[in-house]
Amino acid sequence: MIKRSQVVRAALVAGCISFGLAAHAQETAPGAALPEVEVTEEKIDSFAEATLALSEINRAYEEQAAQVGSEEEREQLMVAVNVAMMEAVDGVGGITIDEYNALAVAAQSDTELNGAIIEAIQERATPQ
Repeated sequence: MIKRSQVVRAALVAGCISFGLAAHAQETAPGAALPEVEVTEEKIDSFAEATLALSEINRAYEEQAAQVGSEEEREQLMVAVNVAMMEAVDGVGGITIDEYNALAVAAQSDTELNGAIIEAIQERATPQ
């Protein structure tokens, strides 16, 4: 059974990851602001699903990073991880990378949104 602390950790990790995705989005579109996102239950559900996928990618990265020897290998791994993260968010459906990032940023200052996201993550992380 997944503990609440693991779910909260996954949400925090995803928040950190989202800033990496945001940095990537800004690299591809310099000066572009994150879009305003209409917060719907479907967006929150998609965000939660993507967050859990990103958490798994992060966990796998941590394991692989511990075995990497050179800085060049570490950089190659980071590029591969960033691609995997973007593909994971794109693969969820119902949310874009920019929308994911916008929700992650909004959740930092909106306690109601943050609570809804954590609840959605818990529902998906808890075995049925």
